[in-house]
Amino acid sequence: MNIGKKLRLYRKRSGISQFKLELLIGSSAGSISRIEHGINNPTKETLAKLSQALDLSFLEAAELFNIATDGLPKIVNIFTQLNYTRNFDEILQKVVDDIVFELGLSGAFIVLIKGDKIVSQTLTNTKYTKLIYNAIYPKLFNKLNILIEKDSENMMVRTILDNKSYITDNINQIVVPAVTPLVATIIGKVSKMKTAITFPLTGEFGTLGAICFGSHIETDFTLEYPILFEFSKYISSLFTTTKIARSITIINK
Repeated sequence: MNIGKKLRLYRKRSGISQFKLELLIGSSAGSISRIEHGINNPTKETLAKLSQALDLSFLEAAELFNIATDGLPKIVNIFTQLNYTRNFDEILQKVVDDIVFELGLSGAFIVLIKGDKIVSQTLTNTKYTKLIYNAIYPKLFNKLNILIEKDSENMMVRTILDNKSYITDNINQIVVPAVTPLVATIIGKVSKMKTAITFPLTGEFGTLGAICFGSHIETDFTLEYPILFEFSKYISSLFTTTKIARSITIINK
C-alpha cells in the first residue's frame, strides 16, 4: 500500500475531511487529494504534520514514512521501558542513550528554556562524550547555556523560536556560542558527527526546549525521522506532567 492509500485510510478513520486536514497542517487547497491520488509525494516535514494531526501511533507513523520495520520491536521496547521508569532524570538519560544506540546515531542532547536562555539538560553517555567533557572541555555540561535573544542564529534557539525541525552538517551552528568555534570543531571531530537534526520539545502550552540527534554519516534522516519525531513528542509530554516543568520557561505557541 502506497503513502497516498495509507493516508486516506488514516484520514477516513479519523473522520477528517481533506479540507480540514489541509487546515490542520497548514497546506494549500487540494494538496491532500494530490497526495492520496499519488500525484504528489509529501516531504518528511509534511508527513510529520500529518502524523500529528491524525494522532497516529508510533507504528502507524513509521508505516506512513515507509521505514524498515525490522528494528521497530526494539524501539517499541524502549518506549515500554520508559513507561516503567519513575525517575525523571533517568528517563531522559535512557532516551538519549537507548535511542541513539538502537538507531546507530553518534549522540543526542536536550536543552531547556530557563528565563532568557536555553540550558543544557541531558547528554548521551558514550566514550566520546566522556572524552569531550572530561578531557577536552571540562566545563560541566549542565552549565552550558545560550541567550535566546542575543544568540538567535544558534540552531537550537531557532528550533525553539520557529517550533520546527532543522538539519545541519555544521556542529558550530548547534553549540556555538555555548562553546568557542575551535572547541566546537574539536567536539565534532571527536564525536565523529557528520549531520545533526533538531526537534522542538512542544507541550500543551508551548515550547519547552529542544533535542538534537547527531549522526556519524551524512544523512537527511528520512528513515529515522518518524522515530525521532515520536520520541520528541514523548519527551515533551513528560515535561508537562512532571514537577521539573515548574522551573521551565514556556514560549507560547
